[in-house]
Amino acid sequence: MKEVYVVTYGTYSDYGIDCIFTDLEKANKYVKLQNNGGSDDYRIETYPLDQVVIDSVKIIKVYAEKELNNDDYKFKYEIVDVINEDFNINRTRVSVKDYSHKKSSNITLRRKFKGDEIGIVNKYKKVVEDYFFKIESNWDIYKSYEGEESISADLEKDINII
Repeated sequence: MKEVYVVTYGTYSDYGIDCIFTDLEKANKYVKLQNNGGSDDYRIETYPLDQVVIDSVKIIKVYAEKELNNDDYKFKYEIVDVINEDFNINRTRVSVKDYSHKKSSNITLRRKFKGDEIGIVNKYKKVVEDYFFKIESNWDIYKSYEGEESISADLEKDINII
């Protein structure tokens, strides 16, 4: 692992970086010259270079909306790179709306993926279609569900979207 040698000066509010070296011998010579009068105000601190590994992860965000008994549906997607995969990337939200003038369902998916973007978009179009089919086939059940999480959990049991 490569390291850099940071020459610092002072303490507390007077603390600062004077210069940085990639060679320890040069850093030592510089500190010796700066501390010429016998002081030890200049010091060397060692830090590793590139110790943090940053990997980006591709995710697809899908949003779809469909009215009941209508073959057409809206399908939007976005593919983005995220740096930190510590948060929960995979997410599913499904909601149904049963209004007197309109019955519809909305699906929001977010998944991590590798590989072909066109292939992943086609895969999630199929997933969305499967969701819509299941929702329409069981409309009377889903329209009475309390909250999006219960619908999402129920649909995910039957449709593998990993």
